[in-house]
Amino acid sequence: MDPNHTKNGVIYLENSYRDDIKRHFKVIDMMLTAHSVLRDKNNIYSKISDVLLFIFAVILNSVVLIDVFNLLQIDDKIVSILIGGSSVFLLILSLVSLLMGWKEKALKHNHATILLSDLKLRCRELRIEPDPSLEYIKREIDLYNNCLNSLPIKIPEREFLKLKAYHQRKIMLSKKISQYPGSSIFLIRIVLWFEGNLELLKCFKERGGGD
Repeated sequence: MDPNHTKNGVIYLENSYRDDIKRHFKVIDMMLTAHSVLRDKNNIYSKISDVLLFIFAVILNSVVLIDVFNLLQIDDKIVSILIGGSSVFLLILSLVSLLMGWKEKALKHNHATILLSDLKLRCRELRIEPDPSLEYIKREIDLYNNCLNSLPIKIPEREFLKLKAYHQRKIMLSKKISQYPGSSIFLIRIVLWFEGNLELLKCFKERGGGD
């Protein structure tokens, strides 16, 4: 067998694996952003639900145990409406919270961010490794694939594109902040919005002119 041919084959495999690592790094980075956003969103919904449940539970207990409305001389009809409304609201909110599972989703997305953060670190270390062996690269790629396929929760299909766009805007915003560290973040967001939409309109115009 020609040694040069074997050497070229090894170089081709190494470059192919390095391309896979680069692609994996981008995917992991995007998924980390998506799971972080979903974790925070579900955490907010869970906390709002818990606060509302606590408030209306306090209202009902104050009526039953303290009879605070009689002390304030509030009409019995109003009291009945408040008690009935609070009871119905508590029941509905409890069912919605149970069905939506915001707290459980937040925990699973948090677990996913921990796993992805570790993968991102390993991927970054592998990318800067001066001369990793092919066996090591292949083993790491297999680890990435297995981990990505076994995350505790998936990104909802209906939210994927929106989260991907958010991730790309975050990258662009980070680059602009590095270029102009003293600028207003709000102003940078406006500039990026105009640049993105103008570029899109320009693309449509060029396609239309070409037709």
